[in-house]
Amino acid sequence: MIRDHPIWGVGLDQFVTQYAPRYVDPAGWYERFTSHPHNIVLDFYVRLGLLGLWWLVFTLPPMLLRGWRAAMRLRNNATETTNVGTGNVQFALTLGAVGALVDFTIHGFVDQGYFLHMLAFGFWFAVLIIRLGYTAAFSLPQPAVGALDPAPRVTRPPATAILRKQTRIAP
Repeated sequence: MIRDHPIWGVGLDQFVTQYAPRYVDPAGWYERFTSHPHNIVLDFYVRLGLLGLWWLVFTLPPMLLRGWRAAMRLRNNATETTNVGTGNVQFALTLGAVGALVDFTIHGFVDQGYFLHMLAFGFWFAVLIIRLGYTAAFSLPQPAVGALDPAPRVTRPPATAILRKQTRIAP
């Protein structure tokens, strides 16, 4: 099928109509109901041709790398700031989205990977969460190099004590 349609592929949802009548060996006729290639790389290449393969290669690995970097930066920023609640949630969401893309990739090597509406929606939702986490991670101030533990908290005396100290009249 790739040999017959190397550049443009067979088109979206055309694998079934092309596969059974033209490419199934009569000895393996039980395979005539195969609806998609069970490999994400072959699925993108057969359906969308070289452009689909290019899209897969230049979208999935950079998103995984960007999400991992954002999650690690959010983790470091969450330990450095005093408001750890927001940073922890952003870290967890970004790391979960990276995990979803890893699952998307691994699942795509054994079954349908992208070309179902629910899988495509999940993919783009994970990309959105990674993008938001990346924006949040790199808009926050960078923690000091080598500072893995939070800095000790500096306590100030209450404002009333400062005022009393300044208004005190010497005897």
